[in-house]
Amino acid sequence: MSQTVIYILIAVFVALFAFIYRFFTNPFFFARVVRFFLCFRYRAELRGFEQVMSSPRFLIMPNHPAYVDPFLLFTAIYARNRKASPMTDEKFFRNAAYRQILKLGDAVIVPDLTKNRSEVAVRQAAELVHIAVKALDEGRSLVFYPSGHVTLDGKENIGARRLAFETVSSIQLSPADSPLRQVRLFLLRTRGLETSRTAKSRSKLLDKKGHVRQDALPWTFTQPKWYQRRHVTMHFEDMTDTLLEWARQYDKSGFNRKLEEWYNQTNESPKQTN
Repeated sequence: MSQTVIYILIAVFVALFAFIYRFFTNPFFFARVVRFFLCFRYRAELRGFEQVMSSPRFLIMPNHPAYVDPFLLFTAIYARNRKASPMTDEKFFRNAAYRQILKLGDAVIVPDLTKNRSEVAVRQAAELVHIAVKALDEGRSLVFYPSGHVTLDGKENIGARRLAFETVSSIQLSPADSPLRQVRLFLLRTRGLETSRTAKSRSKLLDKKGHVRQDALPWTFTQPKWYQRRHVTMHFEDMTDTLLEWARQYDKSGFNRKLEEWYNQTNESPKQTN
């Protein structure tokens, strides 16, 4: 083997090692690479996204129509060199691949409420609000899903969940000069994933105990019709004043109903053209 070939092989090895190292250590580079591959399957139209990016600190509360929509959201944010911490169930950290991704995204770990059905679960549910408010008060931007689950029938159902209501209420009751008052509150409504395979494949992603399967990520990217591009709209809206008013005016049930009405409305604005 000639010296030229050896030098080329060394250069390729070094470049590959540098790529892999950066991929798993730099969240912004990771987001750009993942976003590149997602673009082959999804054409995401981001409406109102510039408002989010122009906000120094923000809280995004999306609907959850499929397992892939968090990837579309976070790669869009991180590809713009911005950070937003997802509130993530601890069970996802049991999978090595997801754990590395979530660490890159500076995820906020929340207790797995499915493990406890007693007073412990009730106490842990109350802790979620404290975790969210603490993260926002520390200056982090945050993302959490009010329903806490994928909506398989296309309709967002928040039910009696308290995280969104009590987090917004905490912001509304905070002093005017509190750092919490500087947080902009956005709702996100995603359309176009309701009939996606990733919206209906819970059994492929989680085992019977609710743990993420080790082969979940490879399965997602090897499904038939992966090559057919899907148009997805992601509508961001700054609802800060409206949400604070809802928290003032309604109790938890009323607040959640207003959220469900916003997520489930069908009168979308006309499709934007580039």
